[in-house]
Amino acid sequence: MRVGCAAAVAPALALAMLLSSSSGCARKPDAEIKAPVVMTDDALALLPGEALALGTVDARAVFASPSAGADLAKLIARVTPLASVADWRVERDLDRVTFALYNVPNQMGPDVAAVLIGRFNREKLRQALGGNGSATSDKATSGGASAAGGSGAGDFELYRVNGAVVSVLSESRVVVGSERAVGSVLARVRDHRVTRDLTPSLVSAVETAGASFVFASDAASTPMPSYVAQNAPSALVSTLQSVRIMGTCTNGIALGATATYANANSAASAASMLKKYANASALLGLMGIRLQKLDIQSDGNAVRIAIAMDDASLRKLLASAPEWLGLP
Repeated sequence: MRVGCAAAVAPALALAMLLSSSSGCARKPDAEIKAPVVMTDDALALLPGEALALGTVDARAVFASPSAGADLAKLIARVTPLASVADWRVERDLDRVTFALYNVPNQMGPDVAAVLIGRFNREKLRQALGGNGSATSDKATSGGASAAGGSGAGDFELYRVNGAVVSVLSESRVVVGSERAVGSVLARVRDHRVTRDLTPSLVSAVETAGASFVFASDAASTPMPSYVAQNAPSALVSTLQSVRIMGTCTNGIALGATATYANANSAASAASMLKKYANASALLGLMGIRLQKLDIQSDGNAVRIAIAMDDASLRKLLASAPEWLGLP
């Protein structure tokens, strides 16, 4: 929970970075794009139902932030130095990322599908993803990304980029993620099943107005994966029912989280364990990074967490990120 704005939004924005780091692919596509007419305006309708968790990042708001925007853009530019090859810049052309996590039996870790909303020059991205240069990526066989229900991706072109799959749906929508999850999205488009099938409570959470970042999970409606139940502290997950995290990036970062449990005793035990973990936040002070607020309280069957970091500390956190990430 001890994160800055960049860390809070990094999982989703990292998916967006795949686009701008993929300009050196192995070869041209084996076939021309057969671009069907698709209705892809609603990202929440593109994503399949039965998600473990759902999240969204208002990229436009994050990059416009006087605290984090410019520094975060510089950080991403260091990670993706070839972004200009396709004339696509994350800070200029990305508006929002909406993503979902899916459980896969006998797999350690979830499948991920993310819908990127912004401005995408389809032909330039096609050339960058499928054309000239080094063997850093390769094109997945058209139709080869199987959907969860056994359907394929049809006539969409898929590209593997650094272990993920990318497909350009339109000039305003790109889907990125694991091959199975992306295949499920494309199968919904192909079969004209672009409707909101996600759990309504998750959809309601991510549509919270004014938030830069929202993450929501309902363990009560979607069973918790075995790898989480077996490896996370029992006090935190054994009776966990839902998690909601919301952040804003204006003057520094403000992050609020609520976790609900089956009963008040479970919530109190979880809050006690989280407070012990929170003591490690003192290590940030050694680097000149200070949390203005770190409050963890049990409230009935809920645990409520509030975190705030000022502008100066957030900038220091972002400045330290390249070293932590091992960037040159």
